[in-house]
Amino acid sequence: GVPKPLAQAYLNVVEALGVPAARTAFIDDHDPNVAGAVDAGLVGHLYVGLDEVRRFLAGHGVPV
Repeated sequence: GVPKPLAQAYLNVVEALGVPAARTAFIDDHDPNVAGAVDAGLVGHLYVGLDEVRRFLAGHGVPV
C-alpha cells in the first residue's frame, strides 16, 4: 500500500521476501524510483540498456 519512490515501499518488499536490503538490487528506468530504493538501502541501478544491465549484474556476482 506504499507507492514508489517512497523508501518504505522497497523495505516492505525486502521484508516480505526475507532478504537484506543491502543484498537486493533494484533496476528501473525512472530515476526517482532508483533513488527511493537507494534511500531504503538497496543497490539501485538506472536502466539505460540491456548490455549495461548485464554488466551491472555481472559486476555484482550475478551470472548473466
